[in-house]
Amino acid sequence: MRSKTVSRLLLGALVAVTGLVAFRLLDGPAMPNGTVVWMNDLKTDALKRSTFEVGTEGTVVAVEGVGSFQSSTSLAAYGWIVRRETGELVWSMKPETVEQGKGSLARIVDEVR
Repeated sequence: MRSKTVSRLLLGALVAVTGLVAFRLLDGPAMPNGTVVWMNDLKTDALKRSTFEVGTEGTVVAVEGVGSFQSSTSLAAYGWIVRRETGELVWSMKPETVEQGKGSLARIVDEVR
């Protein structure tokens, strides 16, 4: 009698875990955390821009990005950050600072002060 109860409890737990895993898989990947999250789901041949403001000097901005290699030494698609007032380049993806991803993908996790 006791083994039937344990078996039912284990079966119920297995069904619950399977349901939670299926829900997580169907829910898709989680959105990244951060104050500024934008520019996902880009289309081919699209150029997008967006602005954000950093409030205080010395603030660290975390950057996570994906680009694409054209060759082993150059990027065909990449991200950059410029200062709005002057147009000065503040940060840019470079072939030597990115990590080779699947296929031609170039991934980067970086910080800008």
